[in-house]
Amino acid sequence: MVAPLLQWKPIQVIGLISYPLYVFHFSAGVVLTEKLRVLTNNTLPVPLLLIFILAVFILLSYFVFAFFEKPITKTLKEKLGIK
Repeated sequence: MVAPLLQWKPIQVIGLISYPLYVFHFSAGVVLTEKLRVLTNNTLPVPLLLIFILAVFILLSYFVFAFFEKPITKTLKEKLGIK
């Protein structure tokens, strides 16, 4: 029953972007949170701020996967003769 769920494309994408998201979330999250709080003079509600930051990190993680990890992995596999 678990296998069909793992074949669902949105779940696969979440799995593929999870490492870049993990790398960015803490240090960059703290900095971005503080910068946005200063820019908005603490007027932006915290839940909205967190949703915005999460969306930014998800997009950034997808960008890193699509434009860096995927091409590099493909090139390495070709050079190493791995399918």
